[in-house]
Amino acid sequence: ARTIANIIIAKFFFSILNHLIFYAFIFYFLLDVLLNIILNS
Repeated sequence: ARTIANIIIAKFFFSILNHLIFYAFIFYFLLDVLLNIILNS
């Protein structure tokens, strides 16, 4: 029972981690675009 719980926790953790990386990438991209607009104007 303990190993099943560990697998569920691990999958949940990796799911959150993947979402954080995805949103961080989008945020970084948008920030880069905004900075380019500000600097070029």
